[in-house]
Amino acid sequence: SRFSNALPPMPAKKLWGSQDHAVVAEREVGLRHYLDGVFQVDTEVQTPALRVFIQSPRRYTAQVVGHAIVQGHSLLESGHTMYTIKVTNPHGKTWDIRKRYSDFSDLDPRLRTSLGQGLPPLPPRWTYGNQDPEVIAERRAGLEQYLNAALRMDRELVNIAL
Repeated sequence: SRFSNALPPMPAKKLWGSQDHAVVAEREVGLRHYLDGVFQVDTEVQTPALRVFIQSPRRYTAQVVGHAIVQGHSLLESGHTMYTIKVTNPHGKTWDIRKRYSDFSDLDPRLRTSLGQGLPPLPPRWTYGNQDPEVIAERRAGLEQYLNAALRMDRELVNIAL
């Protein structure tokens, strides 16, 4: 390519000791130097491979993509809303899960225990009117914000609750 002669050398891959903290630190410095050199050569990120590399998600993401209203089984039970959540892993693989608000409500105290208070609040619980389109739209946005905040805080998904 047009940049290959100007690029710094890629740090050598270590076959032994890759778990050793000193080796990891040395490799991190080498990779940082390499990327700094890449961005000095391709200052406007014109190389397609570089553009894809820096734009690819390096964490899990979640998007609330839909919902379905599930009717209650009796006159006393009004039903509930199931939210469809599209989950994307760091490699771009996606799958859908379906959860209701009470699942998030159950998850929240466990996440706050392990991740701290940096999470945004869950959208408010509604006893009546929870199937109103405006309430559902607000709740969808709030649940998506909540999930992505948790995923940003726990990038490696070490929290079993997630």
